[in-house]
Amino acid sequence: MSEQFERDLGIFKKYHNLLIKISPDFITNLINETNKIEGWLGGYQIPIMWSIFSTLEGKAVEVGCWKGRATSAFKFEIPKDQFKLYCVDPFLGSAEHKEYLQGSSTRADFEKNLRDRGVLDSVSVVEKYSAEAAKDFEDNSLDLVFIDAEHDYDNVKLDILSWTPKLKSGGIICGHDYPEPNKKNAGFEELAQAVNEEVRDSNNFNEFSWVWGIWGARKK
Repeated sequence: MSEQFERDLGIFKKYHNLLIKISPDFITNLINETNKIEGWLGGYQIPIMWSIFSTLEGKAVEVGCWKGRATSAFKFEIPKDQFKLYCVDPFLGSAEHKEYLQGSSTRADFEKNLRDRGVLDSVSVVEKYSAEAAKDFEDNSLDLVFIDAEHDYDNVKLDILSWTPKLKSGGIICGHDYPEPNKKNAGFEELAQAVNEEVRDSNNFNEFSWVWGIWGARKK
């Protein structure tokens, strides 16, 4: 966690510096407990996201929840009433899960995993597709939006455009699976293109950066 970066960490600098002060045993326990749930948030992604949520107050939205792996990390040993978390997902999986799920819902698994960890009552489940769910929230009402749903260009762009108006000025937008820009064919190039166009190069945000596959910026 003491890794030295040779570039501007932007929005993540504050949270990286906070992690350096956290007990290594706590971080190990956080990662180990999160890894017990099926999902994709992994490695240092887990503590950097926990660090962001550990200082958060107000309202946050997680777009794409699967079975609650990331959700459990966001709520790990943080007071239940410190922030309100809305979990947005139709619970039908992404395109690559359709054959595996055969129309079945993952919501029961999601709720069980959070219930087992005592945090289900501190989230609000919104069982809708992202763009439809965004219509339920007032503009300038959210403090953070985490996007980890479909990873193709059109859907990532739609998610960003749908939720940007809902963020307060100074609010954080962030997401999963941003590929290392200097590595060719790293995967998720369409996701990176949408994020770069609608966040990194947009006049709506500043402090853009990425760390350990997590991208983020602050709304102006």
